[in-house]
Amino acid sequence: MIPLSVATAILYVIGCLVLYKARPQLMAGYLLLLPSHAYNLISLILIESGGWILEQNRNGYVNGSTLIYAALLLVTLIGYGLAPLLFPKISISNYLKINQGLNNSNTQMRSIIIMMVTYIILFAYAHYKSSGVDGLHRFNTLAYVYPKWLIFFLVSTYGAIGWYAILRVQGFGYRLIISGLFAYGSTLYGGSFSTIIYVAALFFIAQSLEPSSKHSNSKLILVLLLAFIAASAFKIGQEYFGKKYTPEQLEVAVNFVELRLIEQAHLIWFAMERYFTDGLVDIGFQEFLLDFFNPTHTLTETYGLGRLMCHVNNGMAQHLIEEGIGMSAGFPSIVLASSGLVATLLACLIVGITHSLFFAFLVNCAKNFGFPIFFFAFYFFNQFTNIVVNGDFGFINFKTILYIIIFTALYHLGRPYLRGRVWPAIRL
Repeated sequence: MIPLSVATAILYVIGCLVLYKARPQLMAGYLLLLPSHAYNLISLILIESGGWILEQNRNGYVNGSTLIYAALLLVTLIGYGLAPLLFPKISISNYLKINQGLNNSNTQMRSIIIMMVTYIILFAYAHYKSSGVDGLHRFNTLAYVYPKWLIFFLVSTYGAIGWYAILRVQGFGYRLIISGLFAYGSTLYGGSFSTIIYVAALFFIAQSLEPSSKHSNSKLILVLLLAFIAASAFKIGQEYFGKKYTPEQLEVAVNFVELRLIEQAHLIWFAMERYFTDGLVDIGFQEFLLDFFNPTHTLTETYGLGRLMCHVNNGMAQHLIEEGIGMSAGFPSIVLASSGLVATLLACLIVGITHSLFFAFLVNCAKNFGFPIFFFAFYFFNQFTNIVVNGDFGFINFKTILYIIIFTALYHLGRPYLRGRVWPAIRL
């Protein structure tokens, strides 16, 4: 089974290369999903090789999860390839034809850098004030210093500004500087290993969308490789310095990275085990409908990701839910555990098509509109990507639907006035 799983994983990698060769702009959007998909594949291979699953308190074994997951990824890739064929008007190539472009003046670059440095100082201050405080972790350091409304404002606007600047600005050097600042600031309020990889992927995407880019693919791949090395060093260093290991115990920190890789996709492995042995799992869809009009969704044990986590390890799940932390790879685990393999294949196809369309629309907002329109588009895209990666469908509630209606109305009514206009603070 393991050789077959590895062969399917290799087939998936070949599929990614084929998609990149045939439609490089289309592959750009998939790069945002690729890191989590790659981590999950590596994780499942380690689990099926007998790796220790800490959150399940047992060793893994071969149950076909790597093979099935690689097949699901291939279906997602097919969805990405079908999207521009089914909806040619909602495509990156179509939107780039009307790109107004951007000139990199010193004033523009200075404005962006000053804004990002200001955010980094605020994040660093919270990180400094909360260091050494018992009971705090990387997800709640800001809450120790700032009120909730300010945290929401800082995190949401920082992410949107970083994305907007990286996608809009032109030039390899300028984009590399902004990407580095954005990645560093993100690690200060909860980001870690994957954050650096995602920012590097975003940098790769932005460069590939520039038709006049003179930099070869080898240079872009080198940036991704260096980002992976930096992310690995960051994670090991975080464990090494955070727990005050002696130099002789550095191996423990390296093993910690392997352990985290195993934890990445153990939910998929569990869902596959339950599907083939005990049958489908109830994830509380009725409770989700009853909670649909709740404007403040939080991770809960009654339905969705929290309910599935309780099936895996109830004691640990209760602790994680109290902290507001979900287990990784909620999707496709939730669909697989609750609805079976056929429904999961269909869901992955729909996700591939939908994510491709969402990303194309986001590029349109970044290239051809100002920051106000992009901010709302980024919010919805980020929510959708979180659901696709984490599987917590509780965010699909009345408030989200209302936001979509309002944004759609603003987009269509304000489009003649907002095209090309931007937030004066960054003068893009």
